[in-house]
Amino acid sequence: NNLAVMGFILLSGLAKLGFHRAHVISSKVPESCLLIILGVLFGGMLYLFYEDECSLNQRCLDYSHLVFPKFTPDLFFLYLLPPIILEAAYCLHNKHFFDNIRSILFFAVIGTVINFLLTGGLLILVQYLGWVGLQDDSNGSSLSIVEIL
Repeated sequence: NNLAVMGFILLSGLAKLGFHRAHVISSKVPESCLLIILGVLFGGMLYLFYEDECSLNQRCLDYSHLVFPKFTPDLFFLYLLPPIILEAAYCLHNKHFFDNIRSILFFAVIGTVINFLLTGGLLILVQYLGWVGLQDDSNGSSLSIVEIL
């Protein structure tokens, strides 16, 4: 079990070193795509060769024998997503960012306004049609449009 994890980490490290040495590949394929492809290939090899492992057997009821942790939203959002975002921010060159600052700000502002109008408008429509009871239990008053927005 630990050998599979160590093999994947070692293979990923070697792939990153080879990626930065081979300028033919690095000029055409992003590093993240290479690592995703490597992960899919390694996961396929685990699926083929470790059929008796608990992580691949759906009838496994004892989670203490799992090779890899169970994939949950908490695992993704707390442990996997932050390094991805931080690596993307670290690799972003200032020149590229400031060259595109107008379009970034334009889409950020327009996207926020569209999200605000659609969410607020749909909440008002749902309350108007009576599909959802937005009544306050304490005094029986409904939510105002200002409270919805």
